[in-house]
Amino acid sequence: MAATLRIELVEYRYQSPRTGAWMSMYDVVVKVVDDCFAFVPTAACRALILGVLGRALQLFPHIDCYGFHVMSNHMHLLIGARTLREKSSYLAWTLREISKRFNKLLGRTGSLLEQNRCTQVVSPEHALQRLRYLMGQATAQFLVRHPDDDFFPCSTPALLHGGAIPATFSYAGQEPLDCPVRIDRLPGLEALTPRAHRDLMWQLA
Repeated sequence: MAATLRIELVEYRYQSPRTGAWMSMYDVVVKVVDDCFAFVPTAACRALILGVLGRALQLFPHIDCYGFHVMSNHMHLLIGARTLREKSSYLAWTLREISKRFNKLLGRTGSLLEQNRCTQVVSPEHALQRLRYLMGQATAQFLVRHPDDDFFPCSTPALLHGGAIPATFSYAGQEPLDCPVRIDRLPGLEALTPRAHRDLMWQLA
């Protein structure tokens, strides 16, 4: 076994444009058990997904969210984390809340999600490739003509047009909380103006 894990090597850590902290980047894929279409993109599904993702970023402020896409039977997250502990805590809370809330919505019990597959992203160029892949999920399935037409819960609107994605999150018996989903810039793109960043995202799309 190597004395040093790749995630600990300085050459695979990058500075967050938002916080300045040194991060490792991760591509996370989570599948629904039995390939069930639990995330059919209804208004209720979209509200639950966005609410949980927005609240997670409030509870774990050191996590960067570079992109996400939720298809009917699986979801992708492209994130940055300072430590393995922070990444694991963020994913544990996020996936637990999604499972709990969707089980209630669908009237089911038991496990909803399989164990996540988490792969380290080793360079800014690799991260851009993964972001392009996320943005093209619906077009690859011939569900929309262009990523800007995507109707699944995803980060594409924020990437193409700027701004956070509006969302709310509610604890039982409490008033809804405003929890907009913040989409962070990838490392290496901090020098771009907002217009130049949007132009790059349109090129990726």
